[in-house]
Amino acid sequence: MKQKLKQDNITEESNKNENIEIAEKSKTQNSEKFDKIKKIWNKVNPIIEKVVNAIIPLIIALFIEGFYFAVNTGTFGIDIINRKAFAFSVLLIYVVYIMLLGITKKTSTTVNVLLFFTYIILIINQIKIIYTGEPVAISDINFLFRLGEIAELTSTTLIAKSWEYILVFIELGICFFLIMILAKKYNKEINGLGKRLSCAIIGIIMIGLLFFPNKSMKEFYLKTVFNIDTRDDYDTQTTNLSFYNKYTFLSGLWEVSLNNIFSEPHDYNKKELNEQLENISKSVESNKDWGKPNIILVFSESFWDVDKISEVEFSQKVTADLDEIRKNGTNVNLLTCTYGGLSENVAFELLTGGSMNYFSNSYIPIVSLYRRKNIANAPSIVKNLNQNGYYSKIVFGKDYYQSNLQFKKMGFDEYVEYEETDENKKGEYISDEFITDKIIEELKSKGKDKKLFFMAETIQSHMPYMKDRYEKYDIEIEKSTLSEDFNKTILSYAQGIYDASKQVNRLYQYIKNYDEPTMIIFLGDHLPYLYTEEGQNVIDHLSYFNTDDDTENIFRKYNTEAFIVANYDIDYSNVPKYFSDDMLLTYIINQMDIDVDKYYKYLYSTINLLPAVNKFIVMDSNGNKYNLTDMNEQMKMVYEHKEKMQYRLFIDI
Repeated sequence: MKQKLKQDNITEESNKNENIEIAEKSKTQNSEKFDKIKKIWNKVNPIIEKVVNAIIPLIIALFIEGFYFAVNTGTFGIDIINRKAFAFSVLLIYVVYIMLLGITKKTSTTVNVLLFFTYIILIINQIKIIYTGEPVAISDINFLFRLGEIAELTSTTLIAKSWEYILVFIELGICFFLIMILAKKYNKEINGLGKRLSCAIIGIIMIGLLFFPNKSMKEFYLKTVFNIDTRDDYDTQTTNLSFYNKYTFLSGLWEVSLNNIFSEPHDYNKKELNEQLENISKSVESNKDWGKPNIILVFSESFWDVDKISEVEFSQKVTADLDEIRKNGTNVNLLTCTYGGLSENVAFELLTGGSMNYFSNSYIPIVSLYRRKNIANAPSIVKNLNQNGYYSKIVFGKDYYQSNLQFKKMGFDEYVEYEETDENKKGEYISDEFITDKIIEELKSKGKDKKLFFMAETIQSHMPYMKDRYEKYDIEIEKSTLSEDFNKTILSYAQGIYDASKQVNRLYQYIKNYDEPTMIIFLGDHLPYLYTEEGQNVIDHLSYFNTDDDTENIFRKYNTEAFIVANYDIDYSNVPKYFSDDMLLTYIINQMDIDVDKYYKYLYSTINLLPAVNKFIVMDSNGNKYNLTDMNEQMKMVYEHKEKMQYRLFIDI
């Protein structure tokens, strides 16, 4: 028995020792594994640290653009944004990140600073969109300090609307906080003053090159990132908000800042130009033959004489009503600055005498120029008329440019954008009949103590042109060599032209019996972009626009008509037959019995030498057409001098 117990003890002790040995062996093995893992981690961790610090700016850019698009478009914008523009957004964040890193030394501090200011800017941006419908630009980053100047809204309205965004801002804040934690975990320091200075200097230089470029660099950026040379007028965004929605928030901010950079023209001399204006004002006298009438300016959306299409025969002449009025007035071939869209660029030229030729292709003065400091001091024909006792009013069937404040700065006393209702629409938009009713109502109600300048921007003939647009057609296509899809598009457009012609005739019939001298100026802002439901542009297939003369083809693409008619005797015999938009009203006010500003006397003095010009075509007083690059020396001299004068009065003020 004793022997057995002894044997059992020996066995137990042996097992115990064996277990200890196994445990120690296991411990050794685990330690070896841990050491291996630790060694691997020590090798991998610096790589992870570098990767995290390398991609954090990309993550921040994605959150900025994703947040902007989610809040303002309801999507994340992946399928709609311009890829080159988004690439710039990422580049900009990296540039700022590198600059801040050189200043702060630590990557975690850099991320904290970058996210803090990004968050503030996004809040400011959303508040501005609430107030104005427009995003921030670099030029108005102090927006919060001048809210009262920008909108007639109460703080209660701001708070009420802001509640819609509180949740998404909280979510964004949480995301930014998590990024900060990640940055802190993988914080990396840049040691050495030389490295830090290099980062800071490289970042500052890059920002300088991007946001303060010279003229050639600016044009390179606009062509490369924003495709300004190939961008069609009809496809250009009409507000900064819609532009940002296409080109991303950060790239939109950049493009707007680029467009607001202006370089002095060659041999610019402010003092010399001031003296020339004074001398012109003394030597040029207005004719004053046309008296001081009420002026009704009908700015007709996409109006063009559709009867010029030879491939189609209509059941009646579409512009027959207009032809009757033409017998009592004068017709002008108008060379516009745009095709298919950007109506307010035409309005800018018309109302100021300024030329779009001296701005970049992507520029919209109503959106950008009239947000600049001191722009209210720039000249306009509206202000000139106001100084002569006119009351000025502008009305819109639809204002795509959200331009209330801008037109007020241009001098209009009153701005109205009508709201669409079932009663005032025809087709998709407010009818020309409704706009004409409003013009007549204004004439009926106006007092006799002031003259009226009334500008009406119609919208009925705006694209798209689909056959089912109108329930009833007053005209039909009787013969055509075109396809059915083309015919449907042309007919839809022609009905709008028919209505516009009919309504301006109704307006003329009214003023014929009106007891005050009154003038109607009717014009088409630009030709339409006549696309079918399948996206084909009908104009590309019409013989009228596709002759053997390339210069003539360009002219026809940018040629609309304007006519002038009045209810009192006017001698139209000396009215030039060709104008560009900037010269039409300039010519008219110089025929009136009013005091004309010296700038418009100066422009009037150039009419015989350069009556019509856009970015493609220049015309002389005889209607001869040349490519812009083929101007003779005298034309070129006037063209360059007008650029200097425009810079002096619209930029250097």
